[in-house]
Amino acid sequence: MGEVREIRNRLLVEADRLVNKAEDKGLDSTPQRQYRDWLRDVPETYKDNPEAVEWKEPPLPQPSA
Repeated sequence: MGEVREIRNRLLVEADRLVNKAEDKGLDSTPQRQYRDWLRDVPETYKDNPEAVEWKEPPLPQPSA
């Protein structure tokens, strides 16, 4: 689980940047916030089977249509 937490922690830093980038541009940061929430839950969600984690690609900030 230590390796999972290390990966998750690195991805959380990037997720925080994506949230900030979206908000700085006045974009909806909901997808980035949901991704960040998913990352925070990974250790608990996969505590019985950390090998099963399938790391998702972060959603990039997008202008609304």
